[in-house]
Amino acid sequence: MKTDLTIFAVFLLVIALSGCSIDSPVGEEYFNDLDKVDGGEKPGPPNLLSASVLDDKLTLTFNTDPTDGIPVPVETLDPETGTNDNLYYLVYYWDQDPATGLSEPEYYSVLYYIGYVRESDYTDPDTTNKGVTFFVNPAFSGRLWFWMTSYDGGRESDHSNVEFVDVP
Repeated sequence: MKTDLTIFAVFLLVIALSGCSIDSPVGEEYFNDLDKVDGGEKPGPPNLLSASVLDDKLTLTFNTDPTDGIPVPVETLDPETGTNDNLYYLVYYWDQDPATGLSEPEYYSVLYYIGYVRESDYTDPDTTNKGVTFFVNPAFSGRLWFWMTSYDGGRESDHSNVEFVDVP
């Protein structure tokens, strides 16, 4: 019985030591190669135009095309397809100014994510400014900051500009 326990303990020790010494299956630069990353190049972010609130209905207006004299800093396209037809627009918020409290990676945290809308949800080809609506708890009052990203199924864009709204 004691020998079985000793053999088992040695076996566990060997497994633990070998598990700790195995290197990563790929080099650290592997994921910097765009050919090996799902989604290739990241799409451009949408341009957040405004945030407004009426009663408990909060509306964010954004555009993805440089039309009607409103330039977009970066065209919101999936570089692999050359269109924005397959993009999802992810919406984030925080109740503090993200410029003073968030590091760059935190802009993409699930803690601040509230939802998404698809490009295919906008069926009117003449729609230049797009909107997404959320409902705010009627008991809330204060300032909220919003930003967006676009996602092509493989990579998420840089974040958009940040807009805020005061909820009465």
